[in-house]
Amino acid sequence: MEGIRSVWKPLFQGDITLEIEIRHLHWIETADLAIHLVEEKVSTSAQPAAPVYASNIYRKGAQGRRRLMHQNSPTPPPPGLHVPD
Repeated sequence: MEGIRSVWKPLFQGDITLEIEIRHLHWIETADLAIHLVEEKVSTSAQPAAPVYASNIYRKGAQGRRRLMHQNSPTPPPPGLHVPD
């Protein structure tokens, strides 16, 4: 946990403004489980947003929903665009 804090700490202590935009693409919810597929755009005052797709899985318990898993990956290139290996 300390490793994660050390990476994020400079973002919140400096002159960098962090902006996170989330757009829900699809979600499935049952009584105790939810899966959300989203597009995330994280940008700073120094770097524009690069979109990624993410999956978030939540489980509902006595204290409400808690995230069990977060996974993200870059958005795929547009159809027909060759990406070098």
